[in-house]
Amino acid sequence: MTNGILALSDVQEARIAPKCLERGFSSFDLNKITGKSGFDLQVGNTRFLNLERIIDIDGESILALRTSNLSKAPPLLYAKFYDRSGNVIGEIIKNEWLGNPDTFDISMVKNRIEVRSDKGMIDLRLLFLPSRVVVIEKLIMCCGDIEIKGDSKNEFIVSSPDAIVHLPNDDHVISGAPYWISAEKHSLGLGLNCVMTFVNPDRIGRDIPGTMMVEGAEVWFPDPEDITKEGVPPPPVSLPNSAFRLTRVKTFREGGGITLRPASGWKF
Repeated sequence: MTNGILALSDVQEARIAPKCLERGFSSFDLNKITGKSGFDLQVGNTRFLNLERIIDIDGESILALRTSNLSKAPPLLYAKFYDRSGNVIGEIIKNEWLGNPDTFDISMVKNRIEVRSDKGMIDLRLLFLPSRVVVIEKLIMCCGDIEIKGDSKNEFIVSSPDAIVHLPNDDHVISGAPYWISAEKHSLGLGLNCVMTFVNPDRIGRDIPGTMMVEGAEVWFPDPEDITKEGVPPPPVSLPNSAFRLTRVKTFREGGGITLRPASGWKF
């Protein structure tokens, strides 16, 4: 029985194949939340400025923020999220969220999305702030041989069969680097605002952005105060380097370690 708005045949068809069970039904337009003036993207406590490639895995960009071809249009967010078993649980295509209905549970409460692969197992948490910021608060995912896990309160860790990087968890902005994370089976690349500093005779410094390539090693970015407590001399804070970071490296094998590469186009 219907109220005359829908034909009986349409109602019967909807009962047989409910719309809510169609692939991609869990969807909405990010622009309706963030506004047409655009938004910023944040992973944990890291923000990105003028950076298109944010996370690449095996040559595929799974998290990118691209400029729209339309004048005054908001940036376009592209993302593909996996669970801890390597299954795709959701995507963002041109600012539209598309959830996989085969996922155990997808919930949206107020301005937060949570995706679970099983009871009590949160693989993804997205937060949409009124200040037009899209935050990846929590992420536990596997994509092939690459694993990314962490949350805003703790560190994010990226690992491959041959490298592990503990990402800095302090509030900071990445800009000027070619990407934030580029992960492959035998190496991990991390974009940094400063891989080296050029200091002229007048002690005027210039930070050179670029990438840190990690192979056969595990890398941390410890707090300078923690290093000092361990008896290690403090960094040369007198240097005019606004992005100085201490690095701790543990190698797995002979030849393992890190390689610093200045971004292309920068001149000393």
